[in-house]
Amino acid sequence: MSKNTERQRKIFEFLMKQPEQTAKRSDIVAEFEHWYYNNGAHHIDGLLYRMWTRGKVRKPKSGYYQAVTMNPAKPGAPTNENQTSLF
Repeated sequence: MSKNTERQRKIFEFLMKQPEQTAKRSDIVAEFEHWYYNNGAHHIDGLLYRMWTRGKVRKPKSGYYQAVTMNPAKPGAPTNENQTSLF
């Protein structure tokens, strides 16, 4: 698993503070475009794309991004209540 950059971490924290952990692309760009001298929207789009391909964020619909929190088990996955440890 790849390590998040400082900027990716800040975007993720921004998403976590939003209602339902979801934000419009334009809100994310407006918040962080000051990081770049020129064409900040393009660079933010690149960061969001890399975060999306690595599973750090998801796109519930076009133009929106949602933080993906790590859950120990996927919803609907079978669980064994008797297993108290891995080994």
